[in-house]
Amino acid sequence: RSAGIGNPLTFVIDEIGWQTDTTGYPQYANPENVATVSESTQASYLKTIAEKYFACDPTVTSVQLFLLVDEKYRNGKDETGKTVGGGWQSGLLTAGGENVSTPKLAYSQVAPDFAAGRSACTGAPVSWSPTTFVPTVKGAKKGKSSIKKQTQKIQEVIDKHKRENREEHFTSLTPEETGRKLKRVNSPMIISQGWSNSTPGGTFNYIVGIYNPDSTGASALYVHVWVGSGNVDPTLGTFLLNVDQRFPRLTQPAFFGLLLPPGADATLRFSITVPTTIEKTSYFGNSFLMQLNYNDVGQYLDRGVFPFAVA
Repeated sequence: RSAGIGNPLTFVIDEIGWQTDTTGYPQYANPENVATVSESTQASYLKTIAEKYFACDPTVTSVQLFLLVDEKYRNGKDETGKTVGGGWQSGLLTAGGENVSTPKLAYSQVAPDFAAGRSACTGAPVSWSPTTFVPTVKGAKKGKSSIKKQTQKIQEVIDKHKRENREEHFTSLTPEETGRKLKRVNSPMIISQGWSNSTPGGTFNYIVGIYNPDSTGASALYVHVWVGSGNVDPTLGTFLLNVDQRFPRLTQPAFFGLLLPPGADATLRFSITVPTTIEKTSYFGNSFLMQLNYNDVGQYLDRGVFPFAVA
């Protein structure tokens, strides 16, 4: 709490941002190498952290958004394969520079908050003091009234995911399944999945929708995806080991993981390669949602399964 006698500790939040989907812009090059969010989601995240957290915390003296203008190359490599940057598309302006770059939604929506400083705070003032850590049981928050409201909100988010889905298949929680999940201890949770079929030697897409019903934000979230028949196995250890080794195992997003503010949702997109010498039949894809503790044991949150055809 104190950086010295009589000197309170202050913080500079260094390099924070979310990479956006740039598929609608012609000036970018190369495939994307990380999970992205929509421009509206980026704006929502930045407004939330500004208005609910940073503006309300007097110990936060500076916030550095990373970065102002997107890099052109999505994977950080130019046409020759040479590394020319980090492949960052988390800017407030699209790539290209003068007469090409255009503002993203966050540029206009977040600027007034940063100009307003402390007066942008719409949440409760943050006050820090030494305390003894007491773990919170997140499942204790969900009474009948809360579950009903959360179920309605989640169904609205699912409807949005369904409208945005471009894959052959889509599945999501029913209101009854949502209520059962909300009664559990572990959250955030998987609420929707979309995927396509494939052919031997081809690829297929998988999109997983995640929602945070908690009153607190969740960070260091990751989704691990693989092919195997272990979904019905209740034992996590053997479930994770039930793997068809012919298929790749994929994890998203990149470090620092996914950050979900209270009541927020996100989708992660995977492209999975199908081996050339593979039987033409149906396979079970699995997704595993976890929250990491980088210096201790992480936490299992949820799982999903998606049957896909190779024909």
